[in-house]
Amino acid sequence: MYPTGRLNRLFRQGRYSERISRSAGVFLAGVLEYITAEIIELAGSVAEENKKKTISPKHLNLAVRSDPELNKLLHSITIS
Repeated sequence: MYPTGRLNRLFRQGRYSERISRSAGVFLAGVLEYITAEIIELAGSVAEENKKKTISPKHLNLAVRSDPELNKLLHSITIS
């Protein structure tokens, strides 16, 4: 769970807009949770393919790079 109150506070402090909806933090938390679940699910599949029981950073990297949409979304972030 992502903290919706903290996300709302960060929206206000970031000065992204003059007006920000009260539900903006809830929406952002939902989006972040969905993307996190997608990445973890794909990384779990990659780890399983490599006969591993734990997900390592290598599995996360392979999962993101193998999915075209996630790769495009996270293209500017480098994962070592």
